[in-house]
Amino acid sequence: EMLEGKMYPLKHGYIGVVCRSQKDIQAKRTIRQAVDKEMDFLSKHPAYRTIYPRCGTKYLATTLNRVLVNHIRETLPEFKSKIVKLLTSAEQELQGYGDPIGKSNQGASLLHLFSTFARNFADAIDGKLTGDVSSDGLTGGARIHYIFHDIFGAEVKQFDACRGLTDNEIRQAIRNATGPRASLFVPEAAFEIIVKKQIAQLEEPALRCVDQVNEELQRVIMQSELPEMQRFVNMREKVFEVVRSILKNCLGPTNQMIANLIQIELAYINTNHPDFIGGSRAIAEARDHPPVPTGQIPPPPQPPVVPNRATSPPAENEGGGGAMNMSALLNGFSIFGKKAEGVVDVPRRHAVSDPNDGVEFTARQGMMSMPAVIMPNPVPTERERCEMKIIKSLIYSYFNIVKKNIMDAVPKTIMYFMVNTAKENLHRELVKHLYREEMYPVLLQEHDDIGVRRKRCHEMIQVLRKALEMLNSLRDQSDQFCPSGRVT
Repeated sequence: EMLEGKMYPLKHGYIGVVCRSQKDIQAKRTIRQAVDKEMDFLSKHPAYRTIYPRCGTKYLATTLNRVLVNHIRETLPEFKSKIVKLLTSAEQELQGYGDPIGKSNQGASLLHLFSTFARNFADAIDGKLTGDVSSDGLTGGARIHYIFHDIFGAEVKQFDACRGLTDNEIRQAIRNATGPRASLFVPEAAFEIIVKKQIAQLEEPALRCVDQVNEELQRVIMQSELPEMQRFVNMREKVFEVVRSILKNCLGPTNQMIANLIQIELAYINTNHPDFIGGSRAIAEARDHPPVPTGQIPPPPQPPVVPNRATSPPAENEGGGGAMNMSALLNGFSIFGKKAEGVVDVPRRHAVSDPNDGVEFTARQGMMSMPAVIMPNPVPTERERCEMKIIKSLIYSYFNIVKKNIMDAVPKTIMYFMVNTAKENLHRELVKHLYREEMYPVLLQEHDDIGVRRKRCHEMIQVLRKALEMLNSLRDQSDQFCPSGRVT
């Protein structure tokens, strides 16, 4: 029952054997004779003769051999795969160390390294560098594209045309642009002053985009590094120094061109642009959506000033521009410098400050002294609210045109003045500054421990190759033992 596994079952079962005794050794009985005696005993014993084919030393040896062969078949592929990976890694490392370069080949070797590095730099930007494809995220030119469209483009799109601009500043610009005359229409000078101020704010994000691309190109330098650069440390530092010098020289012209783009937009406000809303459409929008009163309490009435009858205007003109209602404003004036028909110049009546508000009167002349700072009335009139609405509509329309121009021109400028220039001039600059015969020994000087690492790699490769040969021989032996596959 024990040998049949009825009491304590085992995975491979029990195998009964008759051990060679000390008496057999003293009698100088051979192993073959002991095995024959064992089989004779098992086959004739009444308790074991029914199971004797599954007992004995021969059956035990066959079973152990079968288990060993199956284990080798299962583990050989994994061992072989690990050894192949280690061997490949060691060969690549040895290839990176290379062989010592003779004096006759130093110039050709340097030219080859310069050409390879310049090609890797260009391929990394163009998305063709496949030697080290990282799955962690975007690299090279893809990151530059992200800067152009997802960082700079998004920032410009979200830039509000009236950022940092208050209604009081718009009113002051309109009042200052009219001069000493009462305005019959929104002055074009006020629109240009305000929109130029807003356009100038686009220079900061554009210059910041230049800096981000420059930093990204610094990252591309590290991605383009050759394995040989770890071997020749002096050459690595010199090459990186030349590349950084190229990028630094490209940075100045790029920033200058970005500033010129903003100055170009400021130089001429093209109100005839086909995408510009224009004055008539701005007035139409103001007519369709008239400004809502602010709800603020109007200021108290100012005390009247006694006019001088000798210089007072006719009575019919005292109704003034301050009495112009919205209908007259929207139906009777032009936007930029053209006076509509039927509109009559009406002088404005300016508010007079209260003598009790800190404004001193000159007793001899009977007039108020001029205050240091004059601000418009804190509560805008209906006309002023309409003018501000029209100005804002024009600013939003023209600013959107400028944003499109800047979003298109800035990436093109950076690519032309910085990225493409660096790609095209890199190989020429490397040859110009480093391809000199007196610099060959310095550039191609190996690091102190490179020789030791090269020798260690040679030894490792030899050991791994011998291990691989042994595994292949074991595989062949197992196939010869059981060519039909897994031993059962």
